[in-house]
Amino acid sequence: MRKLFFRNLRLMASIGFYQHERLRRQTVHINLEVELDDQRLPADDVQYSLDYDYLRDGVVALVKSRHFNLQESLVESIVDLCFTRPEVHAVCVSSAKLEAYSDVEAVGVEIRTSRAEWQGGA
Repeated sequence: MRKLFFRNLRLMASIGFYQHERLRRQTVHINLEVELDDQRLPADDVQYSLDYDYLRDGVVALVKSRHFNLQESLVESIVDLCFTRPEVHAVCVSSAKLEAYSDVEAVGVEIRTSRAEWQGGA
């Protein structure tokens, strides 16, 4: 199995359902891991791989695009983005809010699913 991953993509997000969360953006860490075809690349050429920029830029644009009441909704939207690429078979996506509680390093949500599970609604 071939995996592509991002660790702790740090973004400022409009996220949360409390009034104070709606008034200012807060720092979130996004972690993303996608499972791809397990075949050797035919050449050392980006056309044969999943372009990292596609995923990173897509996540950044998504986070900037609107307010999310729930981390669950944000993570589900990122899963949907990943599955727009046919070579992606499974994903693990998490979001962590770093400023939710003064005595907690981070609070977050993670979804780990395959394309078949996600499309089937399982």
